[in-house]
Amino acid sequence: MAFKEVSSAREKIPSYIRWIERATGHVYETRTDTLNKRRISNTTIPKIYEAVGVDNGGGFVLRYLKDDDSIQSYYIKLPETATSSLTQGVEKPVEGTFLQKNILGLAVSPATNRLFSLIKNENSSSGIVSETNGAKRVSVWSSPAVEWLVNWPEEKTIILNTKPSASTPGFAYTLNPQTFELREIIGNIEGLTTLLSPDKSYLFYSGNNGNSPYLRILDAKTHQSENLSLVTLPEKCAWSTLSKGLLYCAIPKTIPAGLYPDSWYEGSLSFDDELWSIDVVTGTTKVVLSKNEIPRGSSFDITNPVLNKDETYLLFNNKNDLTLWGLRLK
Repeated sequence: MAFKEVSSAREKIPSYIRWIERATGHVYETRTDTLNKRRISNTTIPKIYEAVGVDNGGGFVLRYLKDDDSIQSYYIKLPETATSSLTQGVEKPVEGTFLQKNILGLAVSPATNRLFSLIKNENSSSGIVSETNGAKRVSVWSSPAVEWLVNWPEEKTIILNTKPSASTPGFAYTLNPQTFELREIIGNIEGLTTLLSPDKSYLFYSGNNGNSPYLRILDAKTHQSENLSLVTLPEKCAWSTLSKGLLYCAIPKTIPAGLYPDSWYEGSLSFDDELWSIDVVTGTTKVVLSKNEIPRGSSFDITNPVLNKDETYLLFNNKNDLTLWGLRLK
């Protein structure tokens, strides 16, 4: 899923939400003000398990498993006229380019015009920075370890997080894709997952404490960390880029006993979430979407939250059934 931001000097144009249908690979689009849904591409690419939005919503990287269990990543560029076709009902084929095989993880730059690809080698892994279509590849990092989570929160900062497990101490590093400098920012924490703020002022992280996760904030300037009263996983949160120290998080009503984050990743445990805002500067927390406001019969286990440019909308997936939801914030 992705937002397509359209600008005009004369008027404010709503954001467009774009997403991929998992079974077919067809691309759909809707305006945030009308919610009218249109299919804008009929190119069929079946059995997609991940779609990453790039190029300001003008393209996607589609990921799927081939019959030989190799990981295939395919970049598609949407037609320039796709947004105008919303009113015309015109479907267009898409142009595509295959990226390198066996990309274990992808991170998109904040400007959405570059990729960091985690590549599996025979006995190691490497990090490649490229344009979204795979061109202009530069190797920026390598490691004997192969299991990593990757994120790209700031243009000069890529986050490398050892794949978390409740029984294994985890570490997180920053990588500068221009100088190739690698620095450890936190480590030796079981079940470690992280989310760095866009200005690099705060590191939001969780670890495993017996049978439940805990949540802490690390201040990059003072190097001091403190517990938060709310408990969740960083994967269920999104930092604001407009308000310093503000993030939106899915907060479970209850935390079942389990090994975190393993139990949640594997699907043996799920959450019943509300949506909260957390201001780490003032310590203020606020319910944005309460359980009573969620459609009757629905239960949200929120993942992949994404804010649009002016932060009037938040998109997320419901891990329970893989449906896509949007919430108007302003």
